[in-house]
Amino acid sequence: MKKLFIALCGLLLFSGLQVSADNSSSQEEQVLEIVDVEYDYCYRPESEYWYADIIGEMNITIRVKGINFFHVEFSGGHYDTPEEAPLQGKWLQCCNPEGEQLTVHFPIILWGGWARCGYYLKGNPEIQYTPYVWSTDYIDQETLDMYFGGIEGINANTPLTIEIHGREISISGITSASPSVTITDLAGRTILFRTLYPESGETRLNVENLNSGIYILSIFDGNNSSNSKIQLK
Repeated sequence: MKKLFIALCGLLLFSGLQVSADNSSSQEEQVLEIVDVEYDYCYRPESEYWYADIIGEMNITIRVKGINFFHVEFSGGHYDTPEEAPLQGKWLQCCNPEGEQLTVHFPIILWGGWARCGYYLKGNPEIQYTPYVWSTDYIDQETLDMYFGGIEGINANTPLTIEIHGREISISGITSASPSVTITDLAGRTILFRTLYPESGETRLNVENLNSGIYILSIFDGNNSSNSKIQLK
């Protein structure tokens, strides 16, 4: 009888350990996290075919455990600030991971966009997302300066807005039919004078022939005028 009792106790103990192991395996850790990002980019100067821009390829390395399926999405397009970008993106590809780490390769992607992964956890019908990965976070300041240029407003009380993209100056808020633009160097010499004839509220001015340096940009638009110090890289 004593031997039978010991045998039964052993069987119950083994069964309890087996149930515990089954519960442990059913509660497998579920992880999907971004562990590395590489953005191989370059500055593309303006030409007769395209505007100046920063382009490249983004590679995101992801650690996956206990997740059978996830998708990758990206914002698409180009956005000067994160606030301009949409909260939801376009599905780029779906993945069935075979290992615990894989690298997702994005095609040539415009800077100023984001990428992320969406996935489901067991027992949770809500889709989960990794944090946004912004391409701008992986671009050095010198390259960004080449795209934006530098601009410092001298008189701010004007509806005119000026932006520099590489060697192109964008002017918006124009109201007259033929505003004039003057660019002078710091010695006061006129480097460029041009009358513009915009068909819409925005005008682009190509300054590809100007040397790198600091200039004064003056715009006269009827009753509005603007004087700005600009830096061309």
